[in-house]
Amino acid sequence: MAWVKQARPRIYLPTLVLVEIAAALSRTGSEASLAQRFAGSIAQLPNVVMVGLDEGLARQAALLGAEYKLRGADAVYVATAAQFGAELITLDEEQSQRGAKVVAACNPDI
Repeated sequence: MAWVKQARPRIYLPTLVLVEIAAALSRTGSEASLAQRFAGSIAQLPNVVMVGLDEGLARQAALLGAEYKLRGADAVYVATAAQFGAELITLDEEQSQRGAKVVAACNPDI
């Protein structure tokens, strides 16, 4: 992920990511207020573009989810990447394999 810090590429994230981050941190033992602050800080990063999950993106995600058998949230991330012609970067192997049928997908080099 060093290239992200150095190159500062645009990172397109659906607003759903805020919910997923806060909920995941809280479920794994973080205090709710800390989880909320951390999720909110993601949206403030200078190279992040938050993409609202509006009806159009939701319909596209539904289409991709059904077509490629993606989980609901996974379909939202794939639809977001497709909307901007961006690469899907994920640690989720299933999301990567199925999403790669729609957009370029890879695992981050952590």
